[in-house]
Amino acid sequence: RRPSVRSATMPAALVGFKLKKPVMFMGINYRDDTNTPQHKTPLLLRPLRVPRGVRRILVVDDVSVSGQTLALARKKLSAYKVTTFVLKGQADLVLFPEIKECVLWPWKV
Repeated sequence: RRPSVRSATMPAALVGFKLKKPVMFMGINYRDDTNTPQHKTPLLLRPLRVPRGVRRILVVDDVSVSGQTLALARKKLSAYKVTTFVLKGQADLVLFPEIKECVLWPWKV
């Protein structure tokens, strides 16, 4: 079974649309659709090809539980100024910091 990489697709598309910025996808997989870790650590499935001239990158995910996925993204993008954004969990920017329980996001239904 191919690992899921779509958790961040909808939040990233919405953020990109709102900021009027292009959206690129960095394939990182750690958990499956039931939130169960599939690997000991997150895996980079495909690297992000960053266009020339880019200095800052906003990494978007739906949820950050352990922070391991965002840490891998930061490591792979260490040549850039990286800011992390999640809907809930731990990141530089968190849209819903008050939500602690699991959320069934509309795009996962």
